[in-house]
Amino acid sequence: MNFLVNFYIAFLLSTLLVPVGIRLGRRLGIVDKPDPRKVHTGLIPRTGGVAIALAAVASLLAPLALSPELTGYLAGAIIILFFGLWDDMCELGYRVKFLGQTLAILAFALLSGLQVCCLGEIVPGVFVNLGPVSFIFTLIFMIAVINIINLSDGLDGLAGGLSLLILLACAFLGYTSDTVLPIAVTLAVCGGLVGFMRYNVHPAEVFMGDTGSQFLGYTIGACLIMLTQNHSIYSPVLPLFLLGTPILDTAMVMYERIRAGRSPFKPDKNHLHHKLLRAGLTQEQAVVSIYALHFTLILAGFVLRFAPDWLNLLLYAILLGGAFAFRSAVQGKEVSAQRLYALVREAAQAAFVWNARSIDMRRVLSWLCWKSFFLFFTFFFFINIFFIRQPQAPTLVAAGVILALAAVLHARRSPSLAPVLYYTMLAVILYVVAFGEVGKTDSVFLAMGPDGISGIFYALTALYFGCILLTPEKVPLNALDYILIAFIASLVFLSEDGTELAELRHIAMKAVLLGLALNLIYSRIGRNRGYVLFLVVLICVEAAVLTFF
Repeated sequence: MNFLVNFYIAFLLSTLLVPVGIRLGRRLGIVDKPDPRKVHTGLIPRTGGVAIALAAVASLLAPLALSPELTGYLAGAIIILFFGLWDDMCELGYRVKFLGQTLAILAFALLSGLQVCCLGEIVPGVFVNLGPVSFIFTLIFMIAVINIINLSDGLDGLAGGLSLLILLACAFLGYTSDTVLPIAVTLAVCGGLVGFMRYNVHPAEVFMGDTGSQFLGYTIGACLIMLTQNHSIYSPVLPLFLLGTPILDTAMVMYERIRAGRSPFKPDKNHLHHKLLRAGLTQEQAVVSIYALHFTLILAGFVLRFAPDWLNLLLYAILLGGAFAFRSAVQGKEVSAQRLYALVREAAQAAFVWNARSIDMRRVLSWLCWKSFFLFFTFFFFINIFFIRQPQAPTLVAAGVILALAAVLHARRSPSLAPVLYYTMLAVILYVVAFGEVGKTDSVFLAMGPDGISGIFYALTALYFGCILLTPEKVPLNALDYILIAFIASLVFLSEDGTELAELRHIAMKAVLLGLALNLIYSRIGRNRGYVLFLVVLICVEAAVLTFF
């Protein structure tokens, strides 16, 4: 459970560093300029990747002792960070980019001793061990992963969301195989990503730049090698499914360029996200559609993680062939994805049309859901504060500082009060999740029993979705919210093979749900400012009382 500390530290650091990077990017001219190939129209700082990388590396150094594997990963990460930042500042050529990537991979492979040494049983009864050429395959594999993640960075939140899905899958696979380092690395980078993506979802305030996309690709490649090589329990073909959408998109784009007589590395506007935009989708709809496709491929990989290597390879070849066949079928035809979205939206709205009655039942149910949601959110949070083990004096100091700051901002009616309350609550949520302990023996709330606490959790979950579906006006959900909803939904159906896995599942579900609930409350901060202020005061007073008594 200590790996949650990595996530917590990285998230806080990233949340603090991204706004600083935005200001520095504008001041130093590290901005992404619009051109005919790009979707955005303004000058957007591309310093977010530096915040992700620095936050992740710092959080890994805090709780972990150096090992050859961690040393190799960190050495390569520092090299990729240096060349990525250089590229964002000076627009390097592709030769210098490949040099930086090669040096980073060399440092990782030589210092960690980790390489792609086996391709598995690609033909029934025939295992392919690479032997002396394993180093070359390691170099090719990691360069490919770095660049397909880089190529996927075309819309607000797209590369970050795809990387977050892959890293979360790697974290779970590392946990079930008891592979320690991938868990720590992926959760640290996930923490940095979540802090960054709040500023990167459409309309983006900051881009990750080549620094971020190359760092994420390097991290994903390194973790996939850790998980699927060196006598791993997982199939070496598994990375093809975890990297599903970026691989399929890159393969089809390069095929189209070669067929048209152009260089396969020359940029154009034929990526999947460009085609979805041309088919009539908005940026957010295009991003969420690609998320859904990628999440489906990750689930397929999860189901097939123990299947024979040759079967996985065959199924992936069929999938790739089907993608190319579909592309050929729609080539040159006018495809309207917006029409499909309209049909889905109309079907969903039809289930909630009760306006024919004199009393608008939808508004009544929405009002009941929101009020019950506030009540359960407060109660669930109040209970979990009691599960912090041994609150110390710094807790009292932090509570006093927060109360004083909130009082000053409230007295001055400052517009800064809302973001201060939001980030305070988010930090407390993560602190409770990272350092809480349900088994605190002197807690009076244990009289409810674990089933009672779980009942409150599931009621809060139902009310959350009730508020989203029943509220007459649009409830703003961004691309990151969809990823987190998909994550918590997958955890619900996850089988529990042991006590530790069940506990991890409950902790992760609690963290994601509380974060989503806070975002829902904050989406209507104009109406809910008093409630959030009351909740912050309640939590601070409760923490202070627990520190004393």
